[in-house]
Amino acid sequence: MRGKFITVGSLLGFFLFCLLFFLTGSAGATQVKGASVSSTTDNYSQDTDVDVSDNSGGRVYGIFVERSSNPLIKLTINANVKGTATNPAGGSGAYGICSWDRAINQLIINQNGTISAIATGNYADAFGVVANSIGSFTNTGSISANATGGNAEAYGVPAESIGNFKNNGNIEVYVNSSSQNPSIDALALVVSNSNNATVINDGTMKVVLSLPKNADMTNVNATVFYIYGSNVTLSNYGYTWVESNVPGPNLRTLYIDSNSNVILKDKFAITFGAPGVNPDTRPIYVDSNSKLNLNNATLIARLDSRNLRLNEPYYLIENHGTVNGQWGGLERGYPNPDIQVAWYDPQSLGENSAVVFRYAPTTTALAPVTGGMAGAPIITSAISAALLTYSPTSMTMVVGYDRQPIMLASAGVSEAGYIAPAYSKGIWLMPLYTRVNANDLGFDADSYGFALGGGGRFAPNFGVELYAGYLRNNLNFSLKGADSEDQDLYFGGFNLIYAPKPYFAKLMAVGYYANHDYKGYTGLYYDLVEKADYNSYGLRFDLIGGYIIGNKTRIIPQVGVSYAYYNTDSFWTKVPDNPNLRRRYEPDDLNVWKVIAGLDVISDFETKGKTNVRAFGGLRLEQAITDNDISAITYAPNQPKYKLEKSIADTTGILQAGIILSFNKRLSLELSGKADLNADYQAYTGRAVLRYNF
Repeated sequence: MRGKFITVGSLLGFFLFCLLFFLTGSAGATQVKGASVSSTTDNYSQDTDVDVSDNSGGRVYGIFVERSSNPLIKLTINANVKGTATNPAGGSGAYGICSWDRAINQLIINQNGTISAIATGNYADAFGVVANSIGSFTNTGSISANATGGNAEAYGVPAESIGNFKNNGNIEVYVNSSSQNPSIDALALVVSNSNNATVINDGTMKVVLSLPKNADMTNVNATVFYIYGSNVTLSNYGYTWVESNVPGPNLRTLYIDSNSNVILKDKFAITFGAPGVNPDTRPIYVDSNSKLNLNNATLIARLDSRNLRLNEPYYLIENHGTVNGQWGGLERGYPNPDIQVAWYDPQSLGENSAVVFRYAPTTTALAPVTGGMAGAPIITSAISAALLTYSPTSMTMVVGYDRQPIMLASAGVSEAGYIAPAYSKGIWLMPLYTRVNANDLGFDADSYGFALGGGGRFAPNFGVELYAGYLRNNLNFSLKGADSEDQDLYFGGFNLIYAPKPYFAKLMAVGYYANHDYKGYTGLYYDLVEKADYNSYGLRFDLIGGYIIGNKTRIIPQVGVSYAYYNTDSFWTKVPDNPNLRRRYEPDDLNVWKVIAGLDVISDFETKGKTNVRAFGGLRLEQAITDNDISAITYAPNQPKYKLEKSIADTTGILQAGIILSFNKRLSLELSGKADLNADYQAYTGRAVLRYNF
């Protein structure tokens, strides 16, 4: 039987062999039974666990149904049933349940029922549930057959003369062989010698082979549904596949053999791209004396991302018999919308039907570059507003009053309050935190960092500030398939201010360079890790002019313009488990001009002690007058290029408030917060500035 992909004689031989064990005591071999169903029992329920094993080369049965001419009305499994046979030097056979010589009207394996057959030997046979003449078989539990040996047979459910079979649970078959020339038959479900059988799968059925590298696959055969000498109506809504670590030609979803007639009903699912199953292996095989009626059924295209080939046709049927009808529809059976499935030839939906998978990304596919094109610029803009353009205490140089005749408020720092002429320069340290909520862009972020700077008044109406800093940005994505990104962002800039009171003008600049470490998931079920490492940089310049009204309380209207340039590197993502699914991103540079209008209020309060207080607040409006949207070209290997674009609202409102505590002429502390409010994101920044004047 091994290595022939079950012929009439081989399958019949298997059942006769099974019967021989029952009738003759396994031709002298030991039979070990965990539980037996008496020939006089009409209904049987297994409610306690069974675990039986043997290492003498005998046959092991978790549950053995004794011979009887009267059918077993109902067999119910509510527990774990396990049979293990071990004989490394010879043959071994394990059965979870075996009922060959007694009909069963109704067999039910409930959700908490687990049937396992494990065989290890030079010749290893493992059979999950073996049954003959079953009226109705329902599985909502788990059935597994696991064979390890140089040559092996493993069947999940071999059933003869079955009426109705429905699987809502799991049927799993595993074969592990160390032979370079193995002989293997591995089947999830066998329906043999059945007339007008109905098979419905709503669960999971899989066959997994583990073989030596470069093993000869000539005699290795595996399939999910094997139909032998039967008339079957078949529906498959669930998940079914065969996989092997070594590619082979005889790995199928449906094998129709020996004068069988199969009619597909409603829907039939096929999994494409499983390891070892290449596009040149057709998932449905019809032998020379059998028939398949497609019956207008809908094909559900399910995918295994590990071996998926894009832009290659997957032909569905290897026909040596008769194929009637055609497919009635095609349904995407996986969640990732960026991989699309279509008929290879919409005019050929019968015997020569084929499907093809292509990368056709939606805007969610921008996730790997969103951190570079949107995340870093948003965070940097929020920080730059704190560093450069919007701290009310850093907007002007104001001639003071009373005992504080001169105040320097350069745009790079939080000014220390009251500075006498002898202390017109200073250095400062600024810890920073920013929280970004950008649900419309598909991410949120936390940014932690600091800035160091210094500067002061170098001429009666002229001041200069220089600074540099570092931010650690952690992005978390809400987009399907995207996970997270870590950024190391380095920034620096300057601020020049000219303030012939009551007027002032400022030129401010900030630049950054960021390293991006992206992690997400791709594949049809977002089941493969996708990573990317790339860099980005940006520059922003602000030119602001304003007018100072008042003395102790100052009202400062201002207008200006800003220009920003952002660049993100082109890069390939990395998908170690299937390089065919890696993606190329070529982001567009972004050039943004904005007009700015704002109003600030600064008020000084004298105290009885040595500490003076300054409070400030204000608002600012930035309006983009050029394109503010992010866009990139993306494509997979040997696939067409697609241009994706994501819009970002053009208007941003900025609110800020804070206080400055001046402890003496040299030392001050600022505590402040600000909010950048855009229709597509919100950024909230808090900072503390410690300044020392000299």
